[in-house]
Amino acid sequence: MTAGAEYDVAIVGASIAGCAAAALYGRRGARVALIERNADPLAYKSVCTTFIQASATPVLERLGVVPKLDAAGAVHNEVEIWTRWGWIRPQLDDGYSGVRYGYSVRRETLDPMLRALAVVTPGVELLAGASPSALSSDDRRVTGMVVRDRAGNERKLRARLVVGADGRGSRVARLAGVAARSRPNGRVAYFAQYRNVGLSAGTRSQMWVLEPDVNYVFPHDDDVTILAAMTRVRQFGA
Repeated sequence: MTAGAEYDVAIVGASIAGCAAAALYGRRGARVALIERNADPLAYKSVCTTFIQASATPVLERLGVVPKLDAAGAVHNEVEIWTRWGWIRPQLDDGYSGVRYGYSVRRETLDPMLRALAVVTPGVELLAGASPSALSSDDRRVTGMVVRDRAGNERKLRARLVVGADGRGSRVARLAGVAARSRPNGRVAYFAQYRNVGLSAGTRSQMWVLEPDVNYVFPHDDDVTILAAMTRVRQFGA
């Protein structure tokens, strides 16, 4: 095992959360290790409906990626919701001062964009093709980790803060002994991407709440539309 460098922050997972955090920490002067098991800089998460809510738009603006999202054709999203009582359609008056929209953009577009932003941020070092194999700690807290590359070489990193941004089935959580919390909802989800789908609502997303079933339509960049359905799990033959 080789000795590693000292970092202020070690972040596992170079996807949306990890790259955003790395860029923001780096801009504040922190030295950041961004650890990503996939060596491909164009890698992206494929299982995601990528509806970014309006509450996240200020963060995207702070990161400086909004012009790039607009140039890539990301859809300014709004949503209409059908319930048993009829349609719910947001109506914002002219005096409304909040953010009116979020973004619908494919992860194929978004993930490489944020990763490129992170790696050019001063203080951020991307360790691509590496995964954590152990956490280091003293009597009080985690002090870093051991990372292993694809050739099996290990390197010990010290960090004042370790962030697990590696999503569902987090390796960091398992190494820290943090058990997953599961709340089954009795549904199974299906979704698929289609191109050149004409929608009556234009670029507005739509949701049909048909308890216990829920259906969605999400228009995206490059004229891609995601159709999704969450339906209750039925017994065979029922």
